[in-house]
Amino acid sequence: MKNIKISVLLLISLLFVSCLEVETTITISDNQSGIWSLEYRIMQEATYLTPGDELKGYNYFPLTEIELKNRINGIAGLNIISISSKNTIIYTEFIVEIEFDSINDIQFFFNTYTDNSLFNINLTEDGLFEMIINNPFPEADSTDTINLISGLYFDKNINITIILPGIVKESNQGLLSENPSEANFSLTILDLINISEPIEWIVQYE
Repeated sequence: MKNIKISVLLLISLLFVSCLEVETTITISDNQSGIWSLEYRIMQEATYLTPGDELKGYNYFPLTEIELKNRINGIAGLNIISISSKNTIIYTEFIVEIEFDSINDIQFFFNTYTDNSLFNINLTEDGLFEMIINNPFPEADSTDTINLISGLYFDKNINITIILPGIVKESNQGLLSENPSEANFSLTILDLINISEPIEWIVQYE
């Protein structure tokens, strides 16, 4: 029984946090449409796994190019500009450019096919960008799971850049850029899985 438990924990860790690094840039126009660039890496071991029912809710990042295309095409507001992938012995890297009709379409990519709303995004008419980042494992009560993931991927980053249709005045998280319309926020996998209360990233611009 112990070996089965360890195997399940390892599968969970590979399917979710096998993303070595995640880089994403969201460029938003005045009408809330725009371009979304997403780059992430998946360990090769994860592409050979067939998740059981207990793991399907945590597949935030598609593991293959076919799955990635199906995910994007399944969301009405998203349109693929380009997809490229690079295979190495260790990982497969995906680089994607996507058009979106509304900023809210991006959160559907992560939330529609999973059991948890990882991101919630909103852009108000009075110049406020808001992103809520939630714990990816809200129902997880196993310290073994958390310890395994923390040990394997504690220093891996998720880097988020937004380019807004105006000049950034203030951000409550992260850093501002030399580009006056840009704001950046990064957190590690360890930061993400240790979220006790949702992280709120608010950027004011005009």
